Amino acid sequence: MDLAGKTAIVTGAGRGLGRAVSLAFAESGANTVLFSRSRESLLDTEREAQRKGARTLAVSGDVTQPDQVQAMAERATQAFGRVDVLVNNAAIIGPSRFLQDADPAAWRSIVETNLNGPYLCSRAVLPYMLERGSGRIINVSSGLARMSFPRFCGYCSTKAGLEQMTRCLAAELSGSGILVCALDPGVMDTPMQDAIRELGEEKLGTELYSRFRGFKDKGMLREPEQVAELAVYLASAAGLERNGGVYSLSDMKA
Repeated sequence: MDLAGKTAIVTGAGRGLGRAVSLAFAESGANTVLFSRSRESLLDTEREAQRKGARTLAVSGDVTQPDQVQAMAERATQAFGRVDVLVNNAAIIGPSRFLQDADPAAWRSIVETNLNGPYLCSRAVLPYMLERGSGRIINVSSGLARMSFPRFCGYCSTKAGLEQMTRCLAAELSGSGILVCALDPGVMDTPMQDAIRELGEEKLGTELYSRFRGFKDKGMLREPEQVAELAVYLASAAGLERNGGVYSLSDMKA
């Protein structure tokens, strides 16, 4: 799908799904703005995107910090004159504890990253999208937004909140030309999955550890490049029909 001339911002662009989405946008011709806390991995993604012929802007920053998010949005418009797509991908998995054992600081951190981060980034780009009368906001959710998963209450809760924010924002922007959706990537072979398995049986419990270990051992994990194709599809003119909806790979048209 051709995104030539459009500008896409991807958060958490240094690795995993964020990296794959960034490179997929680059291949589709989009100007690609890469936003991540990790400077080294961010620059590695940028070099690869540039090898694909994309115009890029790499910005180190934290989605939980309003000033850094606003500065990133301003730099994006200064560099490319427009913002057409925002992919709210940055997320963390912890604290991997039962709620009564979860450290309050760790709980605040996951809420700040997984829920407030998409709020801050969406708020920062909306003035530019509203001025043009068009845009796409794609929030990366999870099947855990709709499941009860012991020891991952914080992650499940923030992803559920993100899906509700998606629906509410879509309703608020109805008629503006800006469409909003959530992307459910399924279970992917990414550093987040590595981090979960590394918690081990002691922290996850035997049953949960065996489940996550099985995803890897049985080849059940999707490659992030597969899911990146869905992000490009949703960013395209024909890709988003259910405003405020949650999309998975099964929604891609042949």
